[in-house]
Amino acid sequence: MESPTSSLTEYSKQSWKTAWFIPGLLTGALLLACVLVYWPSPPPVKERVNMEKSSGRNGKHANSKAREKAKEALDKVKKEADELDAKINKSPDDKKQLDKLEKKIKHLQKKKDFGGENHAQKHKGH
Repeated sequence: MESPTSSLTEYSKQSWKTAWFIPGLLTGALLLACVLVYWPSPPPVKERVNMEKSSGRNGKHANSKAREKAKEALDKVKKEADELDAKINKSPDDKKQLDKLEKKIKHLQKKKDFGGENHAQKHKGH
């Protein structure tokens, strides 16, 4: 049979464990919150290197400078077309000019979006 003092000692050991559980849990939650709030954020996407070209056969391999020039020309032609389109009374010459500009916009858009030709899409087999 156990003595009353041994059961009291067992009870005090158990209450000591439960007494430290809640403050330990709160301290851990506070530490986690501090880490989440003050952890440095990753660098913005703008600072990363632009890996436009790929090393594979079917990756983007068109001239990036030509694509950039096409984008600049496209912006210029779009602005010109918008100015002509905003004109209220268009003459037949204005309408022809607007059609030419629309064709040029489509052409420049294709040049801007061109990523290069695809090579060897299908397996050749032996």
